[in-house]
Amino acid sequence: MTKTWIFFKLRMLQLRYDKTALFFSYIFPVILLTGIGYPMELMNKAEIKLHYIDQVQSEASAKVIQYLHDNALVNLIVDPEPEAYQQRLKANELKQLLLIKPADNTNTSTGTKTELALELVTNDEAQNVIENQALNNVVNAYFTSQSQHVAQKTISAGSVTSYITILLPGLIGMTLLIIGLNGFGGVLIEEGHEGLFRNIKTIDASPLPFLSGLLFSRLVVCFSIALSLFMIGIFMFNLSWQFDLFLWLLIVLLGSCAFLGIGLIIAVLSPSVNGFNGIVNFVQLPFVVFSGVFFSISAFPDWLQWVTQLIPLTHMNIALHAVMFDGVNMTNVAEIGKELAVLSFWCLASLYIGWKRFKW
Repeated sequence: MTKTWIFFKLRMLQLRYDKTALFFSYIFPVILLTGIGYPMELMNKAEIKLHYIDQVQSEASAKVIQYLHDNALVNLIVDPEPEAYQQRLKANELKQLLLIKPADNTNTSTGTKTELALELVTNDEAQNVIENQALNNVVNAYFTSQSQHVAQKTISAGSVTSYITILLPGLIGMTLLIIGLNGFGGVLIEEGHEGLFRNIKTIDASPLPFLSGLLFSRLVVCFSIALSLFMIGIFMFNLSWQFDLFLWLLIVLLGSCAFLGIGLIIAVLSPSVNGFNGIVNFVQLPFVVFSGVFFSISAFPDWLQWVTQLIPLTHMNIALHAVMFDGVNMTNVAEIGKELAVLSFWCLASLYIGWKRFKW
């Protein structure tokens, strides 16, 4: 136990001076989370940009503008180039434009004269059809009779459905995978080929405290990174912190140990540092692409979804998402029972095989 503690402290001290490892462990995931998550959150906002040109400049047109401004679906913008709107619509630089024009005609349904006419100008791009129809309904609603109102009640769905619910668990899992493969297995293969193992043998130290010290130091890094990313999610994306923290930490522990074990296996099987790097690239890329780090695996065809179930990162992402956003806790933990079982299997099997194959 004393030797394990000594190796652990040495590993933490070593990490302190490894600027590259610190960057890819702590800074790079934050850059991905903010650089991808924040723009995607803005894109997820349910609003349509509507440029307008007010040719009337009257109290009636001001009421129309205020009505549209108050509509949550519409992001109303004064058109900066009214003389060139047709060319911009043709080029799809402008999707929709509302012309508020003077009118001198009588409304046939009410028998009253109208001061203005509204013309929604759009293009025929297929990608804009739904937005065009939605805006047409909003504009037409302004002229409908206000004598009868439809009561509307909004009920909260009780869950977060934005892109961040996919990205955050995925980035946590991906970062832990990188630490396991490169921060654990990569360190071992390099030190072995540099002759460090032979030097350690001279001080009568067994592989167990040596590997344990490295493993515990990497677990500290894994937990600190996972917590840091989630705290950023709370403060930047207004995520809730009310979830089962114990179950969340258990998933992080199982996933981290599984990836550390995989890194250990690759290290002991690799004939050289270059061979290790090649195997890691071969393993790491499919793990990240097919496990739902940046998008949901439900977008894959059925046969490919079956293949993704063989990847431990897939199960970690699913379990983290369920705990953080779907309300899964210790009372209904059976909902992620398969994910926990798969992670536990990978954790125990990879560490055991790696330990048995490891030699000084």
